[in-house]
Amino acid sequence: MQKQKKEKILLVEGSTDKYAIAMLMREHTEWPRDDPPVDIKDEGGVDKILNQVTFSTYIKSCSTLGIVIDADENINSRWESIKTICRVNFPELPDSFPINGLILCNQQEKRLGVWIMPDNNSRGMMETFLSTLVTDEKGRNLLEYSKEVVANAKSTYSAPFMDLHNDKAVIHSWLAWQDPPGEAFGNAIAKKILDPFSITAINFASWFCKLFELECSQVVDE
Repeated sequence: MQKQKKEKILLVEGSTDKYAIAMLMREHTEWPRDDPPVDIKDEGGVDKILNQVTFSTYIKSCSTLGIVIDADENINSRWESIKTICRVNFPELPDSFPINGLILCNQQEKRLGVWIMPDNNSRGMMETFLSTLVTDEKGRNLLEYSKEVVANAKSTYSAPFMDLHNDKAVIHSWLAWQDPPGEAFGNAIAKKILDPFSITAINFASWFCKLFELECSQVVDE
């Protein structure tokens, strides 16, 4: 028997985003490993997601489409790019991006959701979001030290990573000092090295469950 095509799809920029979100949502809602309720698709980069053909294809083929995308340096610019590709199908898009993430339903009863990492309000990316999953005092102190080390590597030793990727360098450095060292993001969430119940994690999970109409262990009030 052919497996039924998923009607609920989430587009993400890369494989690390895909597995981090999947592991996070396993902590907040029913998420069978062999048949998850949402098909998370790694689109291989922001340019593929911010493509009119990509968006049109997915919105036609599913009932609910979610997009998780990095703000990078300018959340307003990112929102303008998203509005450009979504406006034909969702003309009621707000001028400013909602702090709790976007959820809309159009006249064809298609649902659209957008979350701009890290928190719908700040510059940054998935790795910036993940750094907020460091919640205990010892971990936060070590995170501050990792920021100092990364800054020193850049200024003193000309570490070649791009300034845009500073937050990536910080969280990877922090994970390199955990036990065991260097866990992947998804594994770090599953092993509670990163706290799946931090405030920002709960905010994201609440948006995710509302968008895809799933039962959520904790729901943020509007």
